[in-house]
Amino acid sequence: MPPKRGKKVGGEADLAPILSVGTTFSNPIVRDTVEVTKYIGNGGFGRIYEGKLVNKKMKICIKMEKICSSGLFVEKENFMRFLKKDLLEKWFKKEFISLPYLVCFGIYTINSTDKLRYLAMPWYEEVLSNYINQKVDLKLTQEEAKKVSLCVLQALEYLHNVKISHRDIKKENLMLVNKNCLDKVVLIDLGISQFHTRFIETINPKAKHNGTLLYTSTDAHIGREGVFRSDLEIFGYNLIEWLSGSLPWKGLESKPEEVYKMKQAIVNDPKTEINLLLPSMDTSFIKGLFILSNSLSYCEVPPYNNLKKLLKDWVITAKNCTKKISSKKELTEIRSSCKENEALSSKNVKCKPTTNLNEIRNDLKRSARNCGKRVDYTE
Repeated sequence: MPPKRGKKVGGEADLAPILSVGTTFSNPIVRDTVEVTKYIGNGGFGRIYEGKLVNKKMKICIKMEKICSSGLFVEKENFMRFLKKDLLEKWFKKEFISLPYLVCFGIYTINSTDKLRYLAMPWYEEVLSNYINQKVDLKLTQEEAKKVSLCVLQALEYLHNVKISHRDIKKENLMLVNKNCLDKVVLIDLGISQFHTRFIETINPKAKHNGTLLYTSTDAHIGREGVFRSDLEIFGYNLIEWLSGSLPWKGLESKPEEVYKMKQAIVNDPKTEINLLLPSMDTSFIKGLFILSNSLSYCEVPPYNNLKKLLKDWVITAKNCTKKISSKKELTEIRSSCKENEALSSKNVKCKPTTNLNEIRNDLKRSARNCGKRVDYTE
């Protein structure tokens, strides 16, 4: 049975205590010692650590929550039932497995009163949000978005076929197996996912706007349980953000009803609205996601063969320059250089051609010296 949900206090009071680097505990499932090597941060009501299996020398990601919290319990149940390595290998066959697999889980006892639930999965080198944030214009190219989209579709196809809706697709939940490489991207975090034994289409006013507001589906906005079609809609909002650099409702998180109305406009007329948001590229795949999502019945699994073909046929029409930078310092230098070039260009435009013979000769001499040559003039 999942833990009973107590009243949430919020902030640090709801989070598990932070473990010291070097903390170790044995896990009977993998018959190995788990060691905490670095504290990464927190997500939802849990702590996230970099760790390792000492004997196997395997780098892992460890999620920890108070034992009374239900989020990690739900995720652990989904991992145990559907994300075991052998099950994923059987489904994906020779394709890249774009979902994490269960390494181990258990209870870590700090003392007689404090117990923590933990779950471990493979360690991934980079999160997509960091990759995007290092871009000069904070955008993915269409080619990059296409690579990520294939991985997301493959992950959703598996989840939907085992009756799980993810409900929290976003750049913070997409991990790169190898740094700076978008060929292998993994969809993580099943903390608010739902295993559908039945489909309850009724609206619950108390559950309105559940999920990450920037991306949550119109189903969730009105208080209906998010389902498979909702994941396609959420994915569509992500693509708009990755390719344009933002979303029209960014900054309106405190006004969920306004956000809902703006999303409704896209859902009701994706052809017009998406062309306005992304005017310089082929948007057929993104429009297709919204059109298909809108056409599915509440419990219907999307036709993934159609979606994969739509993605394959997505024409890359805009090769915008999105050089990845390695640091904020480099970004500052690039912007400074651009300003200097603009100023120089502006200055050069204002200059009138000289007719003074001496000035012309001096210019020629300077050019010659720059080329390592000498120019002599005789009267």
